[in-house]
Formats: sequence, structure tokens, C-alpha cells
Amino acid sequence: MKQTTIINRFLSVALVLFAFVVQAMAVNTTTTVAQVTTAVDLTTDVDYVITGTTPFGTNGVVDIKNTEHAVLIFSAVKPSSVIKLLSKNVKINGAVAINDSNCQVKLYNRGAIILPYGDKCKPLTVYSENKYEGESSNDFTLGHNGNGFMKNVPTE
Repeated sequence: MKQTTIINRFLSVALVLFAFVVQAMAVNTTTTVAQVTTAVDLTTDVDYVITGTTPFGTNGVVDIKNTEHAVLIFSAVKPSSVIKLLSKNVKINGAVAINDSNCQVKLYNRGAIILPYGDKCKPLTVYSENKYEGESSNDFTLGHNGNGFMKNVPTE
């Protein structure tokens, strides 16, 4: 009976520790504002949520410097309107945000989300063999070469 109690306590403690570790590793923090009125740098793993229908004030600019995990969310503005705001109010690592160039603007809930990516982001790597073996390629451009596949950019 004592051994069962010790095992149950150990399992309970292990489960609680596991829950804390998983939560700490997987979740961005959330910062919510009605409007951005100053310069804001997103350098941490954050979901930066703007709730207002006029997301930026006169001096409001968001620079997404953490292109791996930070996102900018607009809860009350459509993607088409967010795209119009990019050149004046959003930067990616100090450069003007350009949809489909250094970020993507997508529909999110009832608003929009900006997913940034760095200059060297290559989100797709394909391999010629199973289990990530054989030759690999990750230099693709938009469009296709006539056979339905994306064009592969030759490396020099």
C-alpha cells in the first residue's frame, strides 16, 4: 500500500511538471491594445493584438523583429485594409512590410494576422528519397514551369 502511494505521488508531481514545461515551451505571450500610437518593437514570442477599428494613430508603427514567433493580429480589420496599412505602419526587421515578400497577411478569426518572415526564409525543403534522404532543394519561386510544379531556382 505504501509503494502505491509513493508511485501515485511521483506520477502526480511528474504530470504537473510536464504541464508547466509544455506550456512554457509552446505558448506565445499575448499583448492586447486598442490602438498603436507610438513605435513598438516585437522582439519576443508574442501575439500582439490590436482590437480597434483604427489600429494606428499618427505615430503608430509596429516593427516585427522576431520573425520566428511574433505575430501581429488585427481583431477588427479585414486583410484587404491591413495590406493598405503595411507601407506606413508595419515593418519587418526595420524594412517596410510587403505582403507576399517579407510577410503574409491572412484572414484570422474576424480580422487579419500578419505572419512575418526573414530574408532567408525558405519554408519548403523537398528530398529525393524517403526519410529526408537523398538530394534536397529549397529554392523555389512563385509560378510554375508548365507541368504544375513550382519553378526551382538553379543555384550557382
